[in-house]
Amino acid sequence: MHGELTSLALAPAPRDPARTLRVAKRVAQTLALAAKRWRTSSADPQGLRESATALAATSLEVLRIHGIEVVARGRSAAHPAIYVANHISYIDPFLVAPFAPIVAIAKKEVASWPVIGPVAARHGVIFVDRKSSSGRAATLDAAERVLASGTSILNFPEGTTTNGDRLLPFRPGIFRLAQRLRVPVVPVRLVYDDPEVAWIGRDTFVPHYARLAGKRTTEARVYFDRPIAPERFDDPAALAAYAACRIADLPKGNAS
Repeated sequence: MHGELTSLALAPAPRDPARTLRVAKRVAQTLALAAKRWRTSSADPQGLRESATALAATSLEVLRIHGIEVVARGRSAAHPAIYVANHISYIDPFLVAPFAPIVAIAKKEVASWPVIGPVAARHGVIFVDRKSSSGRAATLDAAERVLASGTSILNFPEGTTTNGDRLLPFRPGIFRLAQRLRVPVVPVRLVYDDPEVAWIGRDTFVPHYARLAGKRTTEARVYFDRPIAPERFDDPAALAAYAACRIADLPKGNAS
């Protein structure tokens, strides 16, 4: 979906006192079905493109089940790009995928998560070991193959989640790849109406997810900025800093 982006009116599913368990069960079933249908190899360009389309459909269903209503502003890229976004929650990739066919980069721990890990792997998600230089290099190699297939990449260059009030310094790796391949960088800002959506600090996944699943509705916005031409910058650090500034200038609240 390219061009001006509009609201995804996602009607929340029916709620009852047992909502958390019911939502979790429905999400698990949705993700398990997606994992069964899709198995993507990084060596298969057509499979990567189809997987990105499948991720968009899966994301819409996951958002609908949770009652997350999303509005996007700006333009997605007409050609393969590297989308860089602030990072607040494990829900973040689901917000972007319906508007821009992407393969996401995620920390390696996600691969071991029940249900989510297998689905992520089969949708071509690239898992990165940020503590390993060889792991980071392998991630960039995988991202290059995705871009060569005609599919975009979604990266969270802060490397961890925050509450969304401020940006942490951006890691330069993905920007180095953007400069080498001359692939445009698209800044993206994600905003949730409820600060409790942020998965930060010592909060563990299960209790945090239980609170999220128990919410009747959640509002979110995705702000796409104009693409940045990476060749304009002397080095990846300068490009990363500029992208961070562009995201910081995007709206921080659910303003129209």
